This record gives sequence, C-alpha cells and structure tokens, in this order.
Amino acid sequence: MSEQIMTLRTTAPSAGEVTESEAAVFRFLDELGIEYGWLFHEAKGSSHYGNEIYDVLEVPLPKNLFLVNKKGKHYMLMLHADKNFVSKEVAHKVDSSRMSFGSPEKLAELMNTVPGSVSPLELLFDPDNQVQLLIDSDLLKAPYVTMHAVNNTLTMRIRTEDFMNKVLPALHHEPVVIDIENQAEDITQR
Repeated sequence: MSEQIMTLRTTAPSAGEVTESEAAVFRFLDELGIEYGWLFHEAKGSSHYGNEIYDVLEVPLPKNLFLVNKKGKHYMLMLHADKNFVSKEVAHKVDSSRMSFGSPEKLAELMNTVPGSVSPLELLFDPDNQVQLLIDSDLLKAPYVTMHAVNNTLTMRIRTEDFMNKVLPALHHEPVVIDIENQAEDITQR
C-alpha cells in the first residue's frame, strides 16, 4: 500500500494541497463541525478501489452516478458498490421516466465536477437544487458513508448520522432514500 493512503487524516489539508473547490468542501464541513477522515490516493476508474483503501476507510465507496431522465431532470444516485444500476428500477422507485447518464458538461455546470468524481458533497455547488439526491437504503446501514471530494483522488468518510442529519440539511438537498432490489452483501460485515 502506498504511504499516501496508509493514514486516514482527520484535519483539513493545508493550503496548496488541494484545489479551491476541494478546500471549499473542507471549509463547509468544518463550519458545520463535522468530523471526517480523508485520504489522497491514485485515481481509479470505478467504485472498486481494493482492500487497501477499504482497510483505511472501513466501508467501501459507493457508486455515485449522475443521471438525467427524458424530461431533463437531473439526479445523483448513491448506490451500494456491489449493486448494479438498473435504470427502469430506479426510475420506477422515484416515479420518473427512464434514466440515463447525464452529460459531462451538465455535470460540470451543476456540480462542479467530472465523471468518475461524482459525490453528494458536490451538491454544495448546486444552490438552486437542480439535482435530486437518491440514496440506496443499504448505504445507511453502515457507520460511515464514503465519497470523493470534488475529484477521484481524494476520498473521505463521514458518519452516516452526521451526513443525513447535518450535511444534507446544510446543503438544502432533501434526499430520497430508495430500496434497490438487487442483492448486495452486508456492507456492515465486509
């Protein structure tokens, strides 16, 4: 395991370590008094980061997907890493037309990020609530939720209770929690 990801850091990075957008996320969490852990790591192409990062974070990173329906409504889905995205199933759960992946341009405009780095923390950059957050209920069974902070080389964990009761209300985004039917292993026992 690289030295860079061996230690979970619990204080904000120093000036120059992160971009201004990443620093804004840390300032937001610090202003709320949220405890977090975070680490740098090399970019990965999927939500399956391997045991080295899981060993540090203690819970796997979900699949975070930026979606759009046929009417142009945008969604961000936090999906358990061991589940598959089935457009028809998710759309049915939220009474929507079928969903597909949103464009990189719209993702940059609405959430200030790029594909592969989607995270609910980027809702900080969506003050007009143009993106509806959807959360797979299985993710809420773990003590922590994990997510990127603006890019896929910086991952953090936040206590699930703080995420739901402090972070999301401060972002002014009311999540819709849905039960995704396909089987996932018990994320609290991984």
